[in-house]
Parts: sequence; structure tokens; C-alpha cells
Amino acid sequence: MFAQKHKSLISDAQVFKTMQSEYEPRVNQLEKDVYECCRMLNQVEKAKDNTTIWKNPREVEKYVSWEFDMRDFPMENIRIQLKNELVYVRAYYKNLNIRREIIMPQNVDTSKLTAMLTPCGILTISVPIVQLISEDEVLNYSI
Repeated sequence: MFAQKHKSLISDAQVFKTMQSEYEPRVNQLEKDVYECCRMLNQVEKAKDNTTIWKNPREVEKYVSWEFDMRDFPMENIRIQLKNELVYVRAYYKNLNIRREIIMPQNVDTSKLTAMLTPCGILTISVPIVQLISEDEVLNYSI
């Protein structure tokens, strides 16, 4: 009986080595293919970022944006609320609880406010600028 189990172990090892030799090149090729796909996708994303849509200069919108690292919070626990000229951002998860208030500049169109949460957990809140402000106003705003 011991000899039979020992023989079975040897044959199992041989079967494993045979299977490994057959599938290892396939796995290596799949890894290369996945790497190549990721590289191509990154190039496509870079191309999208560099693509400009030609518009009349009066139609080009500029944005004011804020970014928040929300990777510790599930999407369903993140709340964004626009009230008057303030944007309230609230997020909670277990013992973490954050609250932020953003005062909207006067030169933006709050009706076009957007919020986007990336798969990496970065929340970006953007609002288009409707009129440019002077350098003096910028200095007053930053103080």
C-alpha cells in the first residue's frame, strides 16, 4: 500500500510538471498581452487628455475645481449639497467623518456644477467660470 501511494505521488508530480510546462507559456503570454493592453489604454487616455476641441474663443469654458481624496469612503457615504453659494461635502465611514464647505466664487455658474468620483477615490468638484476676474479681485479672494 505504501508503494502504491508513493507511486501515486510520483505520478501526480509528473502530471503537475507536464501541466505546468504546457500552461506556463500561455500564462506568460497572457501577462504580456495584459501589459500591452494597459500600455495601449494609457496611450489612449493621454491622447484624450491632449485632444483639443476647436471652438470659438468665446465658447471655451474655463473651470474652477477642487479635489478631495475620498478613497477611504464608500461612494454611498459621500454627500454633496449646493445651498446658496456654498457647496457642502460630507463623507463618513466607520470612525471617519469629514465635512467641508466650499465658498463659490461670484464669477461662476453654479447651475453647471459637476462632481466626479474616480475609481481611485478622488472626488473632483468643478464649476465653469462665466466671467474672468481682475488681478485685484484674485488677490482679495485669496486673502
